[in-house]
Amino acid sequence: KYIDVDIYGACGRHQCPKSQKAVCEEKINTSYRFYLSFENSLCRDYVSEKFFRVFAKGLRVVPVVRGGTDYEKFFPKGTFINAADFPNATQLALYLKKLSENPVAYAKILKEKDKLVSHENNILMDWCDLCDKVHVDTKTKIIPDIKAWSHYEGVCSVPTDSNEDY
Repeated sequence: KYIDVDIYGACGRHQCPKSQKAVCEEKINTSYRFYLSFENSLCRDYVSEKFFRVFAKGLRVVPVVRGGTDYEKFFPKGTFINAADFPNATQLALYLKKLSENPVAYAKILKEKDKLVSHENNILMDWCDLCDKVHVDTKTKIIPDIKAWSHYEGVCSVPTDSNEDY
């Protein structure tokens, strides 16, 4: 409504398969100013690998995060935008529009972000994929209450704001 958003992946109209990584990264660099890294569940001390990839790949976009962690524990202030700092999606969108129209302020965030170095390579991600597979129980399980199973002890919570808010 206030800013155009393209959604990639299973929930969106755009796809970015692993075989087309370089093409996708080039498209991100040339077509977008911001990269939304919004978590499905708000989990304490969890940051999506998609957020880390924005730093690892040297993408020339400003990450916008939404999750349950204190992002400043992991990343310096001024290297990302936290949706939690805004009362609703409208205010966030208006800020992003204003920032995109201010090349000095936008470049300042990119410059701070570029000071961070993350070393991602295919071998590292392959080890992560292998670790995931080793720890996944392939036996069929019946989980009677998926909400209780996935949101135990307050580690994760379901977002309480509506889709209209974010």
